[in-house]
Amino acid sequence: MPSELKKLMVEEIDLRIGSVSSLVLVGMTGITANQNNELRSQAAEKEIGVFNVKNSLAKLVFSKHGREDLSEYLEGPTVAIYGDERRSRSRSLQKNSPAARR
Repeated sequence: MPSELKKLMVEEIDLRIGSVSSLVLVGMTGITANQNNELRSQAAEKEIGVFNVKNSLAKLVFSKHGREDLSEYLEGPTVAIYGDERRSRSRSLQKNSPAARR
């Protein structure tokens, strides 16, 4: 049985990305602290949410919403970049992110 802390973490992940219209999962392996800060700064300027996800808990959220297909992208340290249709610029952020320039 999951601990109370893990249940709360799953609820938080679900609140943030459970029903968003735009979601990008970025593998952070090999990303420097400066690149990570740049990514977060760009996202904040565009009112896009960014947070580290615990892969096993994110898989539970994806399963709950019938999006098990997204689980294959959860390997190693992962950051979720998310927004809604009205203000989402995830695609442009993804193209300009430090991870895309590697």
